Amino acid sequence: MKINELLNESFDNVEDPDTDKVPNIVMQIRKSMDTGGNRPIVFRDGSKAEIPVNAMIAFLNRYEDLKPMDREEMQNMAVQSKEAFIDVVKSYNKPRAPKSIY
Repeated sequence: MKINELLNESFDNVEDPDTDKVPNIVMQIRKSMDTGGNRPIVFRDGSKAEIPVNAMIAFLNRYEDLKPMDREEMQNMAVQSKEAFIDVVKSYNKPRAPKSIY
């Protein structure tokens, strides 16, 4: 292929790899909580669902207790679908360890 042919190619339909089709689930949850749970969450399977506020609070509380690698894993599992989100909340919904006063 000649350089002129390469330069004349159209790049109109090339997707930007940095753009994500599904926004970060944590940011979606925080926005939804700001509106009292009335904003739907977009999942990777294309569905939109309103999640109960208590499930979002449980998710964020557990999310904040985790280490960064575990947080990423939790996000990847939860963003798949509404059912996966509920499963993640149930599986990670263990009582918090009491904070030490020392």
